[in-house]
Amino acid sequence: MNKLILVTVFLTILISLAMVVSAITPSSVTGNVTWSNGTVVDGAIVKVTCEHGGVNDSVEGTSMLDGSYNVIINSTDCDYNDKVWVMASIDGLSGMNSGVMCDSESCFIPIAIINIQIPEFGLLGAMLVVLAGVGMVAYSRK
Repeated sequence: MNKLILVTVFLTILISLAMVVSAITPSSVTGNVTWSNGTVVDGAIVKVTCEHGGVNDSVEGTSMLDGSYNVIINSTDCDYNDKVWVMASIDGLSGMNSGVMCDSESCFIPIAIINIQIPEFGLLGAMLVVLAGVGMVAYSRK
């Protein structure tokens, strides 16, 4: 009799835990990371930030060989209609884009598809181009 009560309590706890875990549905943020010329970027660090209930939560991932990324966030941190920012960075260069988690009830899993382009000229490269132009103007006025 005691074993029956113990087994019943154990099964009740197990079923309760399963119900709690199944209530946390993952949200997915996915997209592609490319250079400004359209070439895919593999190995970029992708940081996804979601604003849910006035609180920002961030999760990081990495772009795959084909430039795609898929970052999973718990729906308690990011759900339908929440604002999402995605930043991709590699070798000191970065790009950013934003979107909204899928707002349709037909979406079984909340998802945001956000594509990012990383400019090929970083800040240092742009400064070198400007300085070279100023130098050429100064040289030609001699």
